[in-house]
Amino acid sequence: MTTHLRWPPFPSPSLHFIFLLLTRQPRVHAQIVTTIEDTDPRISYLPSVCNNTGVVPSSSCTAPWQVVVLPGASSGTVTSTHGPTSSGGGLIPQLFLVFRGAFFILSTSPASNATANVTVLASPSNVFVSTAFDSSAGSISTVNLPPDQDVTLAVTFIPSPDGEPTRLDIDSVTVFSQDESHTSLTSTPLPSSSSLPSFIIPAPPTSTSTPRPHSSLAQPKGTIIGESLAGFFGLILILISIYTLRRWGLRRILRSREEEVEMQTRDKGKGKAMES
Repeated sequence: MTTHLRWPPFPSPSLHFIFLLLTRQPRVHAQIVTTIEDTDPRISYLPSVCNNTGVVPSSSCTAPWQVVVLPGASSGTVTSTHGPTSSGGGLIPQLFLVFRGAFFILSTSPASNATANVTVLASPSNVFVSTAFDSSAGSISTVNLPPDQDVTLAVTFIPSPDGEPTRLDIDSVTVFSQDESHTSLTSTPLPSSSSLPSFIIPAPPTSTSTPRPHSSLAQPKGTIIGESLAGFFGLILILISIYTLRRWGLRRILRSREEEVEMQTRDKGKGKAMES
């Protein structure tokens, strides 16, 4: 007697491969550390930035982003914004940086208290992660990035909903890479609608943050756990499962239709036999 199994006892090779990808834990060993200061030309500040590091504040520096002196900062200065200005056309301040690395740390300053939207997009895989960041935490980091792909970091200032003045300071961006072949820092091109996702300003976080000492400036306080790769392969597994279920359902429908046709044929044969 032969027993027909409706489902195979073991997963197919393709499903087994996806399972291995999902269960295998990647290990990141940082070997190269690159610190990008706030005034590095590879960081693009939009809509504009000006230098206001003089002893007396310059009345001609009215850009939304301004480089100001801040003791204790990584390079002695931070690039700061209080939000949109008339000189900037009322546009929301943003910054962009393109790099390659396994993860990074974006550091702010003790004077920073604004909320910002932090977005990371890897190309060409389109691995994407975005979150609201309370800059008073001191820093934010993203891990598990594709080390061999161009990663675009975008930071968008979020105005306070109650209209209270807030400040966003950029101290530095520290990039950790596995090796020199996976390190690439070039001038950041201006963003376009085809290369970056559209930015959505989320509601500010309701939780209150406790003040932090100045000595913890370079220590990460907030972390985005970038499980994007696992999510990507999980999506593939879901699609494969849906495809398998649809094929199985289609076979059942075809089989039931065949049985229905056979029954109709038998009934017709019995009717003819009775008439004869």
